[in-house]
Amino acid sequence: MPLQIIRNNIADVKADMIVCPCNKDPMSIGGAQKAIYDAAGTELFRARIEIGQMHTTEVQVTPAFHLKARYVLHCCGPVYTDGNHGEEQQLRTCYKNALAEAKRYYCRSIAFPLLSSGTYGYPKDKAIDIAREEILSYADIDELKVILVLFDRESYHISLERKQDVDSYISDRAVNDMMEEEYYARPSQSMPQMKNDFALPSVSHPSSHEKKASYKREKPKANMLERILVRKKETFQTMLLRKIDEKGMTDTEVYKRANIDRKLFSKIRSNPDYHPKKETILALSFSMELSKDEAEDLLRRAGYALSPSSHRDLIVSYCFDREIYDLIEVNSLLYEYSQPMLP
Repeated sequence: MPLQIIRNNIADVKADMIVCPCNKDPMSIGGAQKAIYDAAGTELFRARIEIGQMHTTEVQVTPAFHLKARYVLHCCGPVYTDGNHGEEQQLRTCYKNALAEAKRYYCRSIAFPLLSSGTYGYPKDKAIDIAREEILSYADIDELKVILVLFDRESYHISLERKQDVDSYISDRAVNDMMEEEYYARPSQSMPQMKNDFALPSVSHPSSHEKKASYKREKPKANMLERILVRKKETFQTMLLRKIDEKGMTDTEVYKRANIDRKLFSKIRSNPDYHPKKETILALSFSMELSKDEAEDLLRRAGYALSPSSHRDLIVSYCFDREIYDLIEVNSLLYEYSQPMLP
């Protein structure tokens, strides 16, 4: 997968390159920078002093010393004032510059903290959107694994109203399941006898001419039935590709919005019998903005289902029902309820 979002201390993450947020002054240290320096040893601090003063959006590369990485990329992000002083473009430039350096150093993986969102005050919800957009728009994303490391729960913040709505949705589904179990558990009762005044009306038999006319009128329905039967025999791959065409999307749009890499999508397209993981199919469904019925149908073609007893599946169902298709928002809800996130 080109982008993986995890919650961890970035100093503990294994990657070819670790991005270290830094201040302009090498003697000013704090936040994630301090955690990285502590793990890497005094050699990294000395290397940063040798670099000297840095300006906003500048990046510099040093060895990683005792980190689980080959390189450390020192990146000076913008201080957030009010959003009207070029902060967004500067933050986007930081990600662009870092990704370009990762390519220049032949890295296969790079780990970012959420740049500028700590002591520099960039709003976390905006910072994560910018990070995701810049990472997924990177031209060589398919050749590079990018890990976005979140340190606290605030990075995936959801509103109180949204959480109450999710809680209500899950509660309603639990009540409905209990009612269905109660209903089906009751012993069957014989149907009451119908009174004579509710007798079925007599049915007249059509003439041969009427039969022919009726057959002609119903022929289009037969054609529709044929199409339905053909679609019922669709494989997962066939249905996926049909849905992409129906949505007027390209393969690249779909797999990038689903946050899966090109090689995996190529495997799906080239192998009719290949069934990806359930979370991959869900991510593809969100990327194409399928309805819940369409998503469940796509899952069934690969032998999966949304289970009413799974907390994760209930939250996924909620997102489809509320037409929440952005994976960041979907994952923020899964994260809030301590459920495994989608790609």
